[in-house]
Amino acid sequence: MAQDGSHPSPHLAQHATTIQYLHALLNVLSPPSTPSDPKATTTKATRRPKAARRTNAELFYQKLADFKLDKVPGYTTFLVSLIQSPSLDTLLADHSVHTASHSSMLAVPHQAAAFLWDALSIISSTQASNEQNSVIHVLLCIFLYVARYPDPRQWFAESEARRMGPVGEDVGHDLWEKYMVAFAQQEPARMTAFASPEPQRHVVGKTKFVTEIKRHVKDGSRYAFIARNTSLSTVVYLSLAGLCNSASLNACSKGGKASDISREAFLSLCEQGARQRGEEDGLERALHMVLWSMVAKLHPSMNRSMATESGWARFPGFE
Repeated sequence: MAQDGSHPSPHLAQHATTIQYLHALLNVLSPPSTPSDPKATTTKATRRPKAARRTNAELFYQKLADFKLDKVPGYTTFLVSLIQSPSLDTLLADHSVHTASHSSMLAVPHQAAAFLWDALSIISSTQASNEQNSVIHVLLCIFLYVARYPDPRQWFAESEARRMGPVGEDVGHDLWEKYMVAFAQQEPARMTAFASPEPQRHVVGKTKFVTEIKRHVKDGSRYAFIARNTSLSTVVYLSLAGLCNSASLNACSKGGKASDISREAFLSLCEQGARQRGEEDGLERALHMVLWSMVAKLHPSMNRSMATESGWARFPGFE
């Protein structure tokens, strides 16, 4: 009964029942929220996307971009000597380098093979980190990269076209067949650096030669890529700072996704004056002259290419 004493309308009672039913139904379909783990209630809007993992190549070039030229120590006695007397004798001082004893028509190819073998022996034994070994590793690796061309004119042509030739899987076999077959027969005692007892000495020597050459030629291609975009002296500075040793060079991409960051790194190095410092100190000149001397061991005619009115010529590809 209503407050005024009258009976409630049957229609109102029916509506009230309907409303109660609908309310119960809504509670079943959409139950009230209950407290839960705050981590579970984080919305997509508040989630921070994970940063993309940087590649080894990007990390490598970032270190080059962050390099500070003023961190390079002053020149030691070795570099001062190399600048004053840029020669293979100065570079390889304290290292054993043999000279060919033959004076026959095979003297030139024999000397070429002897130097190639000595270069490989030296570069494989210069593990200690010091100024001399750093420069030796840079120049000998670049030399081996250039030496893989049957004719240096092929290197010159690629340099003018700004191309970087790939390192083929057979590079070690090719160099062995061109230079070392006759040498291994003529001077078997010289093969003992990478050898086992007779009669398989030259076979083991070839296996080691092929493996080591390929590894060092790959390092040379990466050194050459950096030098082509900066300078030879810049590569030496980076090596002295520990940024271009054999282990870190594995991350040195010569293109692809690292192209943008490599350009930024090269620009940073140039803006700091790395090339200018090498030019002013005479280091750039010395490195070019020694590289010419190395290539002339394989191709004696290259000696004529070294001389200019100014007294020296830049090695093609690193102008």
